[in-house]
Amino acid sequence: NPLGCGWRADSREQLRAFERIDDMGWQLVAIYHSHPRSAAHPSERDIEHALYPDAWHVIISLLNPDTPEVGVFRIAEGVARPAPLSVVRDAVPVGPSPEATVPIREAAPDGAPGSIPVRGPAPAA
Repeated sequence: NPLGCGWRADSREQLRAFERIDDMGWQLVAIYHSHPRSAAHPSERDIEHALYPDAWHVIISLLNPDTPEVGVFRIAEGVARPAPLSVVRDAVPVGPSPEATVPIREAAPDGAPGSIPVRGPAPAA
């Protein structure tokens, strides 16, 4: 790509991950990656390679490493639609293991944001 960045998952590792998801009765909820040198918005390549329209696409921009930005999108049929985001501190894990994730909730019809639970202390005031 023009910025000289790019990464692609090993297809065998990807297959093993999806087999584990199936074996555990889980579902793919979100896919995340970083943009070290661009905004937290899907690139043309991200949109072209988005194969899971039901998954949230979480992009972390590291343009300013001291204040990373996060964008959340649904990508389907060549269109990236942004989703509101709020951070929930001290979330309780769900599921049978500490690795279990809490899904991002769809924005309510009134535009209320979805959320991604984040563990850890609240930022210092």
